[in-house]
Parts: sequence; structure tokens; C-alpha cells
Amino acid sequence: MNKFRHVGIVVKNLDKSHKFYEKYFNFKIERKMNEGGKFLENLLGTKKIKAKTIKMSDASKEVCLELLYFYKNKNFRQNKRIPNVWDFGPTHFAITVKNLDRKYLLMRKNKIQFIHQPIISIDGKAKVAFCKDPDGILLELVELL
Repeated sequence: MNKFRHVGIVVKNLDKSHKFYEKYFNFKIERKMNEGGKFLENLLGTKKIKAKTIKMSDASKEVCLELLYFYKNKNFRQNKRIPNVWDFGPTHFAITVKNLDRKYLLMRKNKIQFIHQPIISIDGKAKVAFCKDPDGILLELVELL
């Protein structure tokens, strides 16, 4: 049987990002690691690469986020382009929340950028809003009605 394992997110500031997911979505740290050496070099196909990672999970332990911070070296290239939700390939992930209106107000108060305020889905079964995490990654927040 196959099981979804995790979502990996490369971040600019590991501390800021892990606090964001902890504060607003109750993700808890499961493991912190410093990674590098031959394993990571072979896995990613580049020399002298080092990373610090934090694996976090939700309360159900079914959803895992892997936050990755790569130390810069001569091989480091950063893609400055943040995808749009309509681009090809993975562009966002969704988190089910309770009371989206309250979450929206709290996050806006704390200067979290939203694409729009919460709106009801066409089928009327959910309230939905898109926001951006500290690195501009799109998150879809969904409250089931």
C-alpha cells in the first residue's frame, strides 16, 4: 500500500518558517537534522551541499512538512520565481482549518498576506482562502461547512 509521506518546502529562514506553521496550524516539530556529505550530494546531484531540516507533523501525525534550509555555496542557485496557482506542477498545498474567518483575522492582524478574504466554494461545502507563508508559498486554507 502506498501512503503520502511529506511535503518539502525550501525556506529562506528556518526559524521563521517553523514558527509560522506551528503558530497558525499547530504543526509540531518531530525532528531537526543537519544534513550533508556523500548521501545528500548523491541524492541531489551536487557537490558540497549542506542543509538543515525540520520535520513537522499535524495533530493526526498523517500530514508531515519538511522544511529545508540550504546553506549557500558555489553550487547554490535560488529560483526567485514563486509559481502561480495556475502554473504546471505543484503550486500549493491545502490545510483544513476550523473557523477560517477567525484564522483569517488573526493572520491578517499579524501581516500575513492573503490573495482574498474567505469565500464560500461553488458547491457551498467549504469556505476557502489563499494566503502566503513567509517565503511566498501559496497555502489554501479550507473550512468544511
